Amino acid sequence: FDVLSGSRADRHILERPYGVDARNVLRSLVNAPRALSEYGWGNVIRAEIVPTSFTRTRTSGKWISNYQLHMFGSGMVSHRMTDWYDVHGYAHPALLGQATTMAGHLLNEMTENNGQTALNEDPVIDLMLFDVAGFVLWHQHWMQRLFSDRYSLTNWPGQPSYDPVSRTLENAGQYFVLRGPLPAVQSWDFFYLFGMSGSVGVSKTIGGGRALSLGGGYDVVRHPAQGDSVAGSGSEVLPKAALYFDRNGSLLWSLQYGNRTAANRWTVNVYPGVFRIHGVTTGAWMQLPNRGGVRGGVISTWGVGAGMASATARP
Repeated sequence: FDVLSGSRADRHILERPYGVDARNVLRSLVNAPRALSEYGWGNVIRAEIVPTSFTRTRTSGKWISNYQLHMFGSGMVSHRMTDWYDVHGYAHPALLGQATTMAGHLLNEMTENNGQTALNEDPVIDLMLFDVAGFVLWHQHWMQRLFSDRYSLTNWPGQPSYDPVSRTLENAGQYFVLRGPLPAVQSWDFFYLFGMSGSVGVSKTIGGGRALSLGGGYDVVRHPAQGDSVAGSGSEVLPKAALYFDRNGSLLWSLQYGNRTAANRWTVNVYPGVFRIHGVTTGAWMQLPNRGGVRGGVISTWGVGAGMASATARP
């Protein structure tokens, strides 16, 4: 449900046409050459593979999310899944790690399909090219060494919560964070967060594995018409500022501010582990939409939670 973090996306997850989406994604994969041909081989090269444009439309600029989210970020996640299976004693951990990651991506492509029935080149490129490339890249020892010392890459997911009144899933999202040393400045790193929103800034190490990161960037304020592009056709990006606090790469809380035309003026996330009551820990989040009202939720350590909103803040 990552793409549902776009402010104008339809987040009624129990009302989506999953049957139509599953059939179309699978049909596009089975008929991959035809799906690519109908999109146009020139468009495939120009929009999906070669960095030729930063303007994201149906026929350009989609390579940005392909390299960042599918190959670079999700390749890292697939390797972490491999480690998880390995640590827990499973046979064939690499196979299981990639299968788990690909299953999640298949569901993601179904959400992105959003009811269309024409052959779609997007899942073909994402699943069959960049997801596989990410798996191969992150299982190279030199790549693992590079991001185990001076540079670090991790993922900071949102805290998805289901609102039974509006029947929507709120506060979902998958974000990746890249950090590395700044020249001649000790205890400071550059900071780059990317996903359906992005931030660039600096991180300050403050001891005990803790770091405070300040970034400025953009938010997607309209769900793309097609695909998973950060700013695809029919979408726009707006500036934002954000403050993040983590320990050993694990996000503990974040504070984000959007301008007056964004969906939310303020968003606060506090993750499980920060608050404990009688040995029980939960996460919590709150948003102050620009149109008024308040929206919030409580999240469990399983990664899902329950949300609610005032009447003004409901979709």
